[in-house]
Amino acid sequence: MPETTAICPDCHEDLSALLRLEHSHAIYYNEALALAREGFLDDARARLTVALELHEAFAPAHALLAKVYAHQREWARAEASVARARELDPENPAIRRLAEAIADRVTPVAATSDARARVAPRREVSQAFKAGLGLATAAAVVLSLFTDDD
Repeated sequence: MPETTAICPDCHEDLSALLRLEHSHAIYYNEALALAREGFLDDARARLTVALELHEAFAPAHALLAKVYAHQREWARAEASVARARELDPENPAIRRLAEAIADRVTPVAATSDARARVAPRREVSQAFKAGLGLATAAAVVLSLFTDDD
């Protein structure tokens, strides 16, 4: 059967429905790509989920899903999606660069989480030094020791 037609040359039946089923994962992927480009990330994510349910080993869908998660700052999910994309297509330089970019973002996020864990002690120090102006200045100096240099 020629690639440009969906009519079987032998039985003359329209096979477009069969072709759509066979390539439906790619159709959902393309819809997700268009939605993501327009900024409809939740809708894109839903389409990618369907695409991957239909064809789990479709690396481009995993890579695009990683980008969607990254834009939504869901770093653990972004990391998992790009890791799966790399498993499926380890030689793809675009996927490798995406994995590196996500890894670069995940490391600072982990540091930020550690900094957030230090918020309670900072509050306690601040409250302890509210008694006077001189002590408040000392508290500011102490607090500056705990702030990240971003």
